[in-house]
Amino acid sequence: MSIQRRPKTGKDKNGRVRWVARYRDTAGREHAKTFDTKTDAKAWETEQLRALRTGTWVDPKDQQITLRAVVQEFADSSTRPGTEKVRINLLKSLGPMGEVPIGELRPAMISAWVADLQRGPRPLAANTVANRFSMLRTALNRAVDQQLIPRNPAARIKAPSQVTHVSADGLPTPGQVARLIRVWRDGDDEMGVPAREDMALAMSVAAQCGHRLGEVLGLRPCDLSVVAQTVRVAQQRGGRPLKTESSRRVVSADPGLISDLLAYAERCGVGDRSEVFGELSSAFVGDAMRRSRKVGLVPVGCTFHTLRHFHATQLLSAGVPVKAVAARLGHANAAMTLRVYAHVLEVDDVRAASVVGDLLRAECGMDGRGGGGLRAV
Repeated sequence: MSIQRRPKTGKDKNGRVRWVARYRDTAGREHAKTFDTKTDAKAWETEQLRALRTGTWVDPKDQQITLRAVVQEFADSSTRPGTEKVRINLLKSLGPMGEVPIGELRPAMISAWVADLQRGPRPLAANTVANRFSMLRTALNRAVDQQLIPRNPAARIKAPSQVTHVSADGLPTPGQVARLIRVWRDGDDEMGVPAREDMALAMSVAAQCGHRLGEVLGLRPCDLSVVAQTVRVAQQRGGRPLKTESSRRVVSADPGLISDLLAYAERCGVGDRSEVFGELSSAFVGDAMRRSRKVGLVPVGCTFHTLRHFHATQLLSAGVPVKAVAARLGHANAAMTLRVYAHVLEVDDVRAASVVGDLLRAECGMDGRGGGGLRAV
């Protein structure tokens, strides 16, 4: 641990004086860095020694690893295909920042990257930006845990806002959902829609039970009970684990739907523990919904996941308790359901105000009749 002048006397051939600071790490290896001033050299040496004492010291060589390499390792560590896919999307969106050594990464760089995702030439949706920032912060936290960097440069950056509610715009009506299912069940040559009983049944499960696509595709005959009239959610497509622990649930279902699912499975020779929709791919489902939007079967922006939102909003509008709806959707708690479907409850709030107003007017004689019952709402 020392600071030495170079050259020891006078100046070098360029007329300069340089200062070299040295220290040894916990393994006894020497590290050195050259500075223009003695003050800068001393400050750097002091910082390194403090890091060694506090256990936050990081080998300078490790800090030269690029951000792209860190995120690539983060993606490679994924245990689920879906998780790996979204982390690869993060990797693709890093841009020039991906080539920056993590030791040189600064909060301002990350903030600029987020702004570019939001308002750049190809802006992303608010939730997509928020999710990518969250994944980047997690990847950098791993780098801290692996002692590649002393601290996370994204730790104090305010996370981008997420849109947590579902807008009523784009939600199909019950009539539209019924027609959507009917057209895919029977087929329609004019619309270019083939008859696909499996597609129609999958749509029915999402609309009637509120399942996510992965949960629909993971259904097996052993998850269906005609006697109890229930559908069990136990896995995703390919036996993959569910999104969260709260996603594991049993929901009541229309007995006709359960019978149709079992009958279809039997006709297709599906075993009790095999997947009912084994011939239906997520890619085909996405294409089917795009085709349905194109021919006007559903509103613009409607996806397969929208059928889950349709299920929830119909229940809430009908007065089903939020706690019961949350359980059917597999939400961790009712608060999550309230955040996502707040617009439905706003409508109910207007109805509630109308009911109470009518009651008081009637009981106080404000309507000129004095007494009387509640107006039907």
